[in-house]
Formats: sequence, C-alpha cells, structure tokens
Amino acid sequence: MAQFKITNITATFTVGCCVDRDLIARNCVNVEFNRKKFNAAIIRFREPKATCLVFNSGAVTLIGANSLQNVDLTAKRLVDQLQKRCGYTEARVQKVVVRNIAASSSVGIRLDLPSLVKELEGSYEPELFSGLIVYIPNSRARVIVYSTGKIIATGCKNEADLRLVHNRVQDIIMLTFFDIK
Repeated sequence: MAQFKITNITATFTVGCCVDRDLIARNCVNVEFNRKKFNAAIIRFREPKATCLVFNSGAVTLIGANSLQNVDLTAKRLVDQLQKRCGYTEARVQKVVVRNIAASSSVGIRLDLPSLVKELEGSYEPELFSGLIVYIPNSRARVIVYSTGKIIATGCKNEADLRLVHNRVQDIIMLTFFDIK
C-alpha cells in the first residue's frame, strides 16, 4: 500500500520584531497587501512552494509547504528578505510551531464505506458528505476515506502522528477487505 504524501503543512512563527507591511509590500518580491481585504502581507515563495502571511506584530502563518524541511527553509528565506530588503536586521525565526499536517494516500481499490463504518468507528452520512470521516481516539487527527480508495488525513502535528494514523486506518482496511493480518 502507498504511503501518505504530505500535501500541506500549516505552521506559525514570529520574526521577533514588529514589521511595516507597506514597507514589505514595496521592497519584497511576490507580495500582495491590501489592508481593506486582509490585515497581513501575503508573500508567495516559488521554491519551495509556500505562502507566508506576515502580520504587523511580526507573527507569521506559513501555509502550503509539503515537508518540515520546506517549512524551515521558507521561514529562513522570509527572514532573509526582511533583513536584506526591508532593513529588519533584528529579524530572526522564533517559536516555530506546526499547527496542522494534511496528507493523502490511496489504497488502490474501491471501498465499501458502509461496511467500514463499524470497523473504523467513523461517521458516514452519504446524503451530506461522500466520505467516511474517521475520528482517531486520543488524537485531534481526522481521516476521510472515500469510496474510490483515496484517504485524506488532517490534524496531525508531526510525522509520527501521521504514521500512526496511516498505519491504523490502512491496517483496518486490509483486515476488512483482504483478511490480511
């Protein structure tokens, strides 16, 4: 069976100083800032592909990274831009916290979701939503299983949680459909 592929990581951190979003918009590359629409400067990075929302207080929300290494690299690139292009020499990456990891996988076969509801202890209301929502005990993680065999996991804080969720769900699917132990 395929492993989960991380599709999105959301993290927060601070740059350790207050920043002027107008100055960032004028001096940095790939920046969008319209205070009437949203209260943060939006900086898009192409490599690695990620987006940073920079607030006046220096708080930053990073979205779109597909690995923890890319989170660190993007945060460092943001601070480099703030130091070199905007003159914030005191800017540093501080207090990085991963808030959410989203990942996807596929079992490669079509699944009978009504028969999985009891095994996975999930919620399945096909009139409301086409996927089986699985609540993982002792975790904030949620898994959505579709009849196509596609599996989406979200709410994990680290890769160890993601592996644990992945193994639990795929083991139950294997037992239910293939009687493999």
